[in-house]
Amino acid sequence: MGTEKIKEFVDAINGRDDVKAKLKNWAKIAGYTVDGEDCYVQHNADGTCEFFDGKPEKANFTMIGTSEIFEKMFTGEEDAQKAYFAKKYKIEGDVMGTMKLIPIIKMMKP
Repeated sequence: MGTEKIKEFVDAINGRDDVKAKLKNWAKIAGYTVDGEDCYVQHNADGTCEFFDGKPEKANFTMIGTSEIFEKMFTGEEDAQKAYFAKKYKIEGDVMGTMKLIPIIKMMKP
């Protein structure tokens, strides 16, 4: 699975106007390392985002974890904030910057 779950999440965000409105003017680069695979998401000022394989030159933050924990967070089975404090995944860089994604993850629950 690796980074495929992140790509699916990006596609889902881009398909929802309510989510894009919440991300408007939040231009950040979010790095992800999932099961040892690297990717990143460029969050654009218009609320859309773009998925890229590999490591970014510079990320605002990088979330590191297993495909299992990302799957659980994106489906609502696991709360992202609680999972972080339980050390189920790590964040390098701007930890507070990731807080913008928590309500987005909650909005995207199936």
